[in-house]
Amino acid sequence: MFKIAVLFFVIVWIMSFFMSKRRKVIRDSNHLFQLIISAAIIFSGITMLRNSELAANTPLYFLSLAILFGSAWFIARLLLNLVTRRK
Repeated sequence: MFKIAVLFFVIVWIMSFFMSKRRKVIRDSNHLFQLIISAAIIFSGITMLRNSELAANTPLYFLSLAILFGSAWFIARLLLNLVTRRK
């Protein structure tokens, strides 16, 4: 599980070089919270997927992992926007 966490943060760090003009991974504390929330969702999702019948079918398992990564990032971003909404 720790290897997956390290791999996830390295992927985010590398993607930030290509997608950001400031070349910083963690821009502020809100971005750090978004990374932590998405990592928690991904860890719980991977645990649930391993214990399901999807783990037997490799292509379906990788497709569900890709959907999990995308939805975890979207949910973390949505939660962060709801919590830090400016009035």
